[in-house]
Amino acid sequence: MNSSCFNSVEELIQNESFLAWYFKTDEAEVKKWDLLISEAPFCAEIIKEAVTFLKSTILDKKIDFNQVRKSEEELFRRIKK
Repeated sequence: MNSSCFNSVEELIQNESFLAWYFKTDEAEVKKWDLLISEAPFCAEIIKEAVTFLKSTILDKKIDFNQVRKSEEELFRRIKK
């Protein structure tokens, strides 16, 4: 991850690393993004917008994180085609 911010919410929500941070599925990515947010507060606004978007698209119920991971993997498999 470089020190520049992403240009759009769309760019962020398509980023595997960002999604791993958001869903807390990869501890290393969580640490990287937490560090970026603390060291580059100028990126916080676009990250906050992406988080708000993701929260608005997820049903308010208990989430099976194994299913999230499987869905995430399937999504990325389709994107990479």
